Amino acid sequence: MTRSRAQVGVTTFPTFASLWLVPRLPDFERAHPDADLRIAASDRLVEVEDIELDVALARLAMVHEALARGDLVEPFGPSGRRWAEPCYWLVPLGGAVVAQRPEVRAFSDWVLAQAALTRVAIGDVADPELDAHVD
Repeated sequence: MTRSRAQVGVTTFPTFASLWLVPRLPDFERAHPDADLRIAASDRLVEVEDIELDVALARLAMVHEALARGDLVEPFGPSGRRWAEPCYWLVPLGGAVVAQRPEVRAFSDWVLAQAALTRVAIGDVADPELDAHVD
């Protein structure tokens, strides 16, 4: 009897998947052969309640929608907004229980490590105060 691999559902945009995520996946798969990654690449926003998705690698646009829904607090109001380059956010879906599953945690940690390597490669210096708040 073969043991099934633990699934990790990941959603992101096709360009990010093809240009950044997929080329790096063989390293993750070698390090975590028991994890079965399911990549859903779509230009449409997904429902965060989708039970097949564990992690979103989402563009900044999702933050604006969360602001519009009232899910985020904007302490300085709209006048306090600052322009920033578009970026991707690692968003755990499905709550704390899903985020702590070993295979989801391993994928999330791997993405953060790959992002750090990318930042070094492009000469972007991390802000230690921001990085100290990453779980």
